[in-house]
Amino acid sequence: MRNALPAVLVVALLLFGACVGPELPELSRPPAEDIEPLSFLSPSGPVPSPVTFRVHGPDEVAWVRYLVDSSWSAGESSDPSSDFLVSAQFLLEGTRRIDATGYDASNRIVAHARTELEVVPDPSATELGLWIPDVESTGYSGEGLAEQLATLGVGRVYVQAGEGPSSCDEWPAACDSALVSLLRAQQVTPLAWLRAIPEDPEDQALVLFDLGASGYGGVVVHAGPEFEAAPERLHALVLQLVIARTRCTSGGINAGDFPILVSIGADPSPYADVIASIEDLADAWVPRIAADPAQSAAAVQETICALRSLGVELPVRPVIGFGGLPSTADVDAFLEQAGVGSSLAWTPSEGELGEDWSVLDAVDWNRSEFAELDCP
Repeated sequence: MRNALPAVLVVALLLFGACVGPELPELSRPPAEDIEPLSFLSPSGPVPSPVTFRVHGPDEVAWVRYLVDSSWSAGESSDPSSDFLVSAQFLLEGTRRIDATGYDASNRIVAHARTELEVVPDPSATELGLWIPDVESTGYSGEGLAEQLATLGVGRVYVQAGEGPSSCDEWPAACDSALVSLLRAQQVTPLAWLRAIPEDPEDQALVLFDLGASGYGGVVVHAGPEFEAAPERLHALVLQLVIARTRCTSGGINAGDFPILVSIGADPSPYADVIASIEDLADAWVPRIAADPAQSAAAVQETICALRSLGVELPVRPVIGFGGLPSTADVDAFLEQAGVGSSLAWTPSEGELGEDWSVLDAVDWNRSEFAELDCP
């Protein structure tokens, strides 16, 4: 669960302000003793995304706003006949804190309720993904790539959108809303990945404004080996990304859930001293595994168990880079062991006639069963 904003983050937001966004109605808060309770009618128990929220409250409630983890709005409703129904998408499973606040016709807070939500993977939807450096390297146009991924059943695509402090002139993918729209039209969730550097965390974080405006669903911070000697710099970068996300969400640039995932090498031990503090900021870990295809399943288990032994509680989403052309059986073995949300950092080439694409075509991208992880 994303925690309440750390004190250092609150101070930063007060100093730097928020993105300019849509004008919100002026709200007022009465004394706490005058606020009536709302009752959550749904969700009830663990549920997959999208999640439907419904509440019941006193007659004076004119509209209800739902807030997730004190950071982003899941939506608003002014329809009491539907019990103020709102539906929201969540990209990652896990526990979220939900606040429902009821307002009267004068935008005065009159009712409130808080609950915890357990989002679980949807067994009917794939969350397996493919990383690409750019569209051209796949042999397809943007439209062709979106159609190919949808045909295969790939649920997510990770597009490189920056390296260090970046601009759209240097990395057009960061502002490619047309590509994002094509992917979303095919029910493929686009995420951006950024190759980070230890220096200039504030400047690197500015790319989130472009990513949010373009419609990306989240961002992966790719921290290379140079961070291992200075892990505190990774924490500093993630903090700046969270500040940027909060500013953009409050300004209406990011629409809804926009997770920040942290990608490190297969050996997490260099980050042992900062894992706990990064867990308070980020939403998932993406360990990068480079292994012989026949050894990939064992490498996945070793990496995930090493993270758990260091206290990692967030979701772990392994990504693997195969050397050369793997077999379909190799890819399937990795995905089965790596679990929900895992991905391949391997870009097929030569378009629809390429041998690489035929390997991906035979992979079970819609699998709903994964191996049980048994850590010692």
